[in-house]
This record gives sequence, C-alpha cells and structure tokens, in this order.
Amino acid sequence: MNITHSMKTLKPYGLYVLLALIAFFPCLFLGQAYYANDLIYQFGPFRQFLKNQLLQGHFPLWNPYLYGGQPFFANPNSMMCYPLNYLTLFLPTAYGISVFCFLHMAIAGAGMHSWLKTLHLSDNAVRVGALTYALSGFFWWEIIHLHILADYALFPVLMMTLEKLRQHWAPRWAFSAGLVFAVIFDCGSFQSTSWIFYTALAYILFRFIFREHPEHSSEPTAAPVTWKKTALVLLFAFWGTLPLFIHLIPAKEFSDLSNRRSQGQTYDNFNGTFSMKPYTTYEFLFPTLGVAPGDTIENAIQVISDQVNYGNDFLADFGYIGVWVPFFFFFAFSRKEKKFLYFISAAGIFSILTAWGRFFPLHRLLCNYLPTIDLSRAPFRFVESYVLFGCVLLAYGFQTMERRLDEKRKSPGLLLAAGAYAVLLLVVSFSKPDQTWREITALLLGLFGMSLWGFTQSWKTLGRWTLMTALVLPLLLTGWSGFKTAPSANFNFEDNFPSFLGLHQEPTDVRYYFDRSLLYPIHNANQTGAIPFPENMIVAEKIKDFAGYSPIVLSTFTELHGLPIKNQMELLAVNGMLFGKNEGEQPDYIHEDLQTSHLYLKKNPSSYVNAPNEIQIDPDHLSLLNKLGLPDFDPANEVFFEKPLPVSVTARLPKERAQLVYHLQKDDTDWQTYSIQLDKNSLVTFSEMVYPGWKAYVDEQPTEIYTGNNAFRTLYLTAGTHQVDFKYQPAWFYPLIGFLGLWIMSALIYGVWLYASREPKVA
Repeated sequence: MNITHSMKTLKPYGLYVLLALIAFFPCLFLGQAYYANDLIYQFGPFRQFLKNQLLQGHFPLWNPYLYGGQPFFANPNSMMCYPLNYLTLFLPTAYGISVFCFLHMAIAGAGMHSWLKTLHLSDNAVRVGALTYALSGFFWWEIIHLHILADYALFPVLMMTLEKLRQHWAPRWAFSAGLVFAVIFDCGSFQSTSWIFYTALAYILFRFIFREHPEHSSEPTAAPVTWKKTALVLLFAFWGTLPLFIHLIPAKEFSDLSNRRSQGQTYDNFNGTFSMKPYTTYEFLFPTLGVAPGDTIENAIQVISDQVNYGNDFLADFGYIGVWVPFFFFFAFSRKEKKFLYFISAAGIFSILTAWGRFFPLHRLLCNYLPTIDLSRAPFRFVESYVLFGCVLLAYGFQTMERRLDEKRKSPGLLLAAGAYAVLLLVVSFSKPDQTWREITALLLGLFGMSLWGFTQSWKTLGRWTLMTALVLPLLLTGWSGFKTAPSANFNFEDNFPSFLGLHQEPTDVRYYFDRSLLYPIHNANQTGAIPFPENMIVAEKIKDFAGYSPIVLSTFTELHGLPIKNQMELLAVNGMLFGKNEGEQPDYIHEDLQTSHLYLKKNPSSYVNAPNEIQIDPDHLSLLNKLGLPDFDPANEVFFEKPLPVSVTARLPKERAQLVYHLQKDDTDWQTYSIQLDKNSLVTFSEMVYPGWKAYVDEQPTEIYTGNNAFRTLYLTAGTHQVDFKYQPAWFYPLIGFLGLWIMSALIYGVWLYASREPKVA
C-alpha cells in the first residue's frame, strides 16, 4: 500500500484528534478529571473493579458486593463487551475515563466526517457538520454515561457504512454495517441501541427505495439489484452482527429477571419518565438561558424538578448544536436532493416529538408497538437523532451558503436575512447576557464572518474561517463550562475515604448499610467540597453492601427491599452500619469512629449462614413475601419455599434444629468456599442471591440449589463436616467464548481475502 496515499487519506481526520486534545486538554495534561454524577457513582468504581480483577488474572462474571450479589458481565453498565473499553481500562481510573472521552470525541468527529464525505459535500461543509456533531450538547452532557457516549460517537460511523452499502450494494459494506451495529450494541445502552437500530433501518430503507444521486456527484449509476445479491448482502450483514450475541444472551437473561420487567412497571412510572418538556425546546439554541443566576448546567441538569414523573427542565440541552443552525437549515433545501433532505428533516422532527415523551402521544405508541422501546426510560435521549440529522442539514446549508458567498455578484439578500436572524436572537440573548454570552459571541462573529466573506475579495478566507469559528467555538465553550473538572485524585477512593481501611479489617462475610448522611470529599483547586457518598465505590474496595446504585437490579432483591428494614437486614446479614455523623451510643451496637464515618457493629450479629428447622411451603408469591415481612420472622429458625422440596430431602430432616459452625474459606467474585459443620442433617441457607448459573458442590460433588426465602441459596447437607463450593458457571459462557473465537477467525480470513483481491490503485 502506498504510504503517502494512506497519509493523505488519514490527514483530514487529524483535525478531530486535535479538537479532542483541545477539549480534554486539562484532563489529559493538567491532572484534572470530570467526576460528575455516574462517572464517580458508577463508571469509575466499575472500571476500577474490572481492572483490578483482570490484573489478578480473573475475568469477573458476578458482582457479590451490591444488592446481595448481582451479575456483572451481564450488566450493561459494566461495558465488558465493548472492545474500546479495554484500550483505556488499565490506565489510572480518572485518566482512563478522560482518555476514553477524548477517543470518542475524535471518533464522533471522524465518523461524521466520513459519512458527510460519502454524501459528496464540500470539505468545509464536512468539517462544519463533523465538528458540530463532536461538540454538541448531547456529547458533553453524556460524558457522565460512557456507554451512551460511545453509542453516540459510533452512530455516524454506522450511517457511513449504510450509505456506502446504498452506493455499492456489496457484501463487504453489509458486513461492515453489521459489525459496527454489533459494537454499538455491545457498548451497553439498550435505549440508545434500539433507537439507533430503528433510525438506521429507516435510513437504509429510504435510501434503497429512493435511489437519488447527490448533486454534481461522480457516483456511477447504481448496478441493478438482484434477489440473489440482496440475499448475499443480508447474509453478510447478519454475519457482521453476530458479536452482539456475546452481550445479548447474558444481558437478556439479566433483564428478564430484573426490575426492567417489574409487574408494577407502567408507561407513566417508567417509560414516560424523564420526558423532554416541549416548552424547553428553546434550549436547542440557548442551553443556559433558563439556568438560575449562580447555578450551573451541571447542577441544573441533574436536579429532579418533578418528583412524580422524574422530570427536569433542562433535558432539551441535549439537542444543543448552536444558535445559527436553524438559519442554515433553511438554505439546505436549495439543493437538488429534495427527497433525501425531506427525509432527514422528517426524521429529526420525529425524534424531537418522541423525545417529548409523555407530553406527546407518539412516544407512548412506540412503546406499545415497537419491540425493545418499552424496555427504556428517559425518552429525551431520542433527541440524539435530531442532533445527528441536524448536523447533516447544517452541512448541506453551509455548502449552499458557501457557493452563494463565493459568487462574484454580491449577495445582499442573504446577508440581510442573516442580519435579521442575528438581531432577532440577539434581542433574546440580551435578556440574560450573563447566561447567553456564548450565543451572543456566536451571533456577532457569524454576522461579521458572513459580511467579510460576502462583501470583500481579499478577506474572503478570513470571513469563511470566522463564520466556521462562530459555529464551532461556542459549542466548545459551552461544553467546558457545563461540567466542572477537579483533580483526578478524587478517584482515589481509599485515600479520600479512610473508613475503608477500618472496614477491610472486619470479616468478609459481613454486609454493611451505608447511610445517606455519609459524604465523600471532592477536592477542587484550593477548596474541598462534598458530595453524597458514591456507594458503588465499595465494589472497587471489595466490601459487601446492603444496597448500591444501579438502574438494573434483580427483581428478587427489589421485592426484598419492600420488606421492613429489620427483616431485610437479617436476611442479608447486615451487621454493620455506617453513618456520616455520630449517632451516639446504641445499646445493641459497638460504636467505632473511622475518621470519615461512624461504624456501628451488632453485638449479636446475624449469621451469614443458617440452619433453620422450621420449613414452610407457600406457593402464593405475595403471601410468601408478606410472611417474610412479619415482625416475628427469623431467618435463623425458619425458611419459606414456593415449591415443595423433594421427599428424599424432607424425609431425612430431623425435627430438632441442627447446631451449625461455618467458616468462609474463600470469597472470590465467582467462587466461594465454606467449611460447614453440622451435628444433624439440615437445610442450610446462605445470604447470597440465587441466580441461573450458580452451581453448588458439596465435597466436590454437585448438588442442587433450592431457593429459600424468595431469593437465597439453600442446600441440603447431612451431618458432619463438609466443604461447600459455590461457583458461578453460566451455561452460556464457554459456548460464547468459543463462538467468538470462531467468528474472529472467520472475520480475519475474510479481511485477508478482501485485501488480497482488492483492485490495484491507478498511479
């Protein structure tokens, strides 16, 4: 391959690497890091946990530290199936997150650049559309959700492969489109993935039916489409998507057993929550106009202003792509590709109406009739398609304006329209200039740039670059001011919360309750603030928690969570409680001051392993839960089952309660080993959640796990001393690993074949 040609091909994409370097310069070179919301509450701890596990030579499938035990690999928020996650994983946690964001801003810009180039737009129009997409409000506000950020960055890459497929209808582009979609799926955001799928499907169907050629394009007339070739294309597209099953199979298993399928889930209390309020759509142009004086977008966008429907007045900020954008939308329609432009306009409007959620019937209809949409909440995120197609329309409009301003004859009508547009929005901007100074700058710079470009000859180039700066710079400034950075040391959990050192000295078979009064210090410049305690930090510290923080939780745990707190704590063997302040001496607890918290340990702790002798069967699920919530319920003495136990077990159980002595010998994420000593045959319950894939071995012989007290592992053990091993060995793991290996081999062989059969380039 000609190295010079390759460098020329890659050179345009260096702009987006440079942009990302500038955008994340404080994080990459000055020791700063973004920490807001889920970055420190979820993704930071999960990444640190995963890195630590891999460095110890262990691939974690289970997370025993939250909610009594939950799947980890199957949890979409772990991002364990996303290949690019591992490029940054082994860096220090805060720096790895920063590099992740840097890479995906570059990918977002480069992906949009590639798509716009396939649409045969001018270089400047391509740059404007790509830079705007990379710096949009959607990118900035979603840096707190790394899996959604990755989806957003890869969205235009998928659209580029689909456009290439439309132009060539070749198996290699079908395979590429399928593979890109599989990677998007494996990022872990089902909501974004489902919406991207339907958007991409509508796009390729439209482009296939209306085979309209770009204006002034050198694209050859498309070859006739035959059924045979179409079948081959579909086969290769399916082949490309196969890696998504690596995530789909375990994630679906988790989803089916989680609160995402809760019986009490309705449109109003789930799908319709976090809807974008129609009257806030003005934030597409002025993202900070409604922010209270002294407040920031970072704070305003995270405040739930409507506790009933979980609403927020600033969700339209995700659709922010600049104050000049509607002006350029108008000029896009002077192009000849009217059908295509009408389609992307309609798709953009459709996404806005859907983002309005419960305020517009369309979203409810989609939840009722489109598969997978009903699994998602937060419809405001559907505005992602508006941002995508809006940047395409912006690029088309910019190219039209570029042609008009480059004409020899002057364009007073165009500049008069631009002046009227700028004046109108300046009037709005000056109502709160302290909040809209970025938009004021954009409007004035843009008008100045168009004037230079349209009315001068020697200053045309300066005018063009001034206008492009007016479109892009305010987006960067808004992003910088949207979320605050702080020293990356805020992700050093143990250093900032010394209580962890005290907890590490306690037995590992103890769960803790972390009270909401706990605070976590955040160091920023010369001052220290505090945020509510990020409970998921305990995952990185390998400490077992009574609850945790996750949008997807096993439904059995959520049912337990509805019991009285005393019963919950006994079932889960919660023997320690941490408070942010001194609660005074408590008669049944030992009080320890751990510097950043106050620890209260039970004097008579609940046992992690029990040998109850009172066995009750209640096939009515609600009745069983009610009995678990009775004041006199004691898991040390009684256990409830929904299904009758085998006669071979019940016939061998004595009436008297067995005396039990246990020792937790091994406590890894996917493997626990107990030494159990009994003086009589007995059922033995463990304060660990039941889940498909967990296998029990007694003295190295497999034995059946029963579900006791709605959620907990229960075994039948004979009198004597036994070694009990619990191993998480899901049936799908090794088949999926083998399947992935075969797929990678097939893809490599196909890639080598494509390379070897390529046509030589003409010198």
